[in-house]
Amino acid sequence: MHLTRRLLMFGVGALLIGCEVDSVSYPPFVSPPRAIDNWEGVPRLSGIGDVLFAGQPTEEGFKVLAERGVTVVINLRPDAEMQRAVEFDEPALVESLGMEYVHIPMTPATFSADDVVRLKAMIYRSGAIPEERFRFVIHCRSSNRCGALWAAFLHDDYGFDESKAIEFGKLAGLRSESMIEATKRVMND
Repeated sequence: MHLTRRLLMFGVGALLIGCEVDSVSYPPFVSPPRAIDNWEGVPRLSGIGDVLFAGQPTEEGFKVLAERGVTVVINLRPDAEMQRAVEFDEPALVESLGMEYVHIPMTPATFSADDVVRLKAMIYRSGAIPEERFRFVIHCRSSNRCGALWAAFLHDDYGFDESKAIEFGKLAGLRSESMIEATKRVMND
């Protein structure tokens, strides 16, 4: 065997070994979300890279997010739910703190592939201008929907099998059976 061919095979083998997770290869930069503590007013916070997942932040929590470099807030709660449960104008507060507000309302019944497409558009927009850096927080009431959306994103864009996507989704907050079933539905559409 030629030296060049051996080196090429060795390099490809080393690359595959570095990317292997549970006998399935994934990109090396995709890791499980981890819990993040001590961000006052931001419950159930976890994250990976520039993407954070959270339950409903308080007014103080949004200030903490802005101070810590978040530039985009993605809210997954429907309008009616926000009106019943949140006593401040979230879009106005977010924008007054210099962050962009994006609304992708979803429930187990309404969760769809279109929601995943909207998330992807936001995440990949950050690559359009190399010097511009985005740091996202995706939130709902408890981070359950955040985990669902993240699982479907990983399945759709990175080829995660259903069980690995759900596992990573749970690390981002996915908990309820109804949301897990909705996530499986979206992944299989």
